Amino acid sequence: MLVTQNQGSLSWNPSFSSKEQGNSNETFKLEFPSKIEISSDIKTAKKLEINGIEYLEFPSSNVEINSALNSSVSSATAVNSAVNSSVNSAVSQATAYGYSVDDKGFMGADFNKAAGLPQDFKIHKSTLDEFVEVSHKNTAWNATLHKNFTAAQQGKITEPSYYKNIDVAANFGAYYAQFESVVRTSKSTFSPSDLADLPKGFSTSESVFSANNVSLGSVSNIYKNNDELNKINDLNESLPAGVSAIYVQKLDFSPKSMISDDGVDDFTFSPDMSVYERDDGLYSREAVFVSFLKSVNATAKSVGETEFFNPNFDSSSGGGGVDFSGAFDSLADIKTALENLLKNSIIWTGENVDELAQSIFEKAKILEQTKV
Repeated sequence: MLVTQNQGSLSWNPSFSSKEQGNSNETFKLEFPSKIEISSDIKTAKKLEINGIEYLEFPSSNVEINSALNSSVSSATAVNSAVNSSVNSAVSQATAYGYSVDDKGFMGADFNKAAGLPQDFKIHKSTLDEFVEVSHKNTAWNATLHKNFTAAQQGKITEPSYYKNIDVAANFGAYYAQFESVVRTSKSTFSPSDLADLPKGFSTSESVFSANNVSLGSVSNIYKNNDELNKINDLNESLPAGVSAIYVQKLDFSPKSMISDDGVDDFTFSPDMSVYERDDGLYSREAVFVSFLKSVNATAKSVGETEFFNPNFDSSSGGGGVDFSGAFDSLADIKTALENLLKNSIIWTGENVDELAQSIFEKAKILEQTKV
């Protein structure tokens, strides 16, 4: 039998698909769409027409028919296998840090779920790459600093990174939670005026943003304007060693912070910001978040499954000493405490108690006004 096809495709009539084959005298029927031309070998088959539908009737043992059909099925299977292989290959290539990546380079929903980010949040893989690279370089620099101060001061790295593993999802989740506690808005897009209204800085109770501190401190104070930020900075810096100083982090959410930085050193978090650009003059929440990461020079902290080669590295260093920032109700209380400390030479000598007490008192008032 010869079957030629102009348009359409050959199909089995399902009513015959499971018929058991018997001897060579048994027959079964193939149904074809009307657009398929049929020509038959009169020696082995004949044309039939039933209820207006054309059939071929031929012996079920017809070797040529079976061979042709088997060949077609094999070809179709091979094509399907090749397609599946290509799809699987593409999927396996579109991953990073164990999570999916879309065709534009943004992390998939599985990453957002692991990090605790909003479902529709779009963080680009290149941002994660920069985060991991800077984290390794910063801890390697710190390791060098402990062993070779001169080399470290010259920006040279002679020691390996402290990190054995960086849990990128857990880190981005922790930073995003801190970001949310600072900006305190659910906006998805920001105008230039919206950016200007964002906080100018914040404090944590621990100095935890350098690469050799491994946790993110909770936000204790938010400075909504530059006046508050400058005052607390000045007072903080005026306090002598021995009085615990809070950590003050300045933030830059200006439009300039939303573009890529040129000429920065290898130890500064400087991601490609072009991937977050919009055409409408607004700034996405993702861009503002990454700008926050730039301000704090984000590096990996001891969250999730992040591991260090040196287990003793997993500790954070606070300011130490005695904290007067909120322990007393009045200036007189602070002065009395300072005088007692000076008598015993516990912290420092040679300081003017009145000036020092006034600075501590002013600091305490600002902290009270800006506390979360």
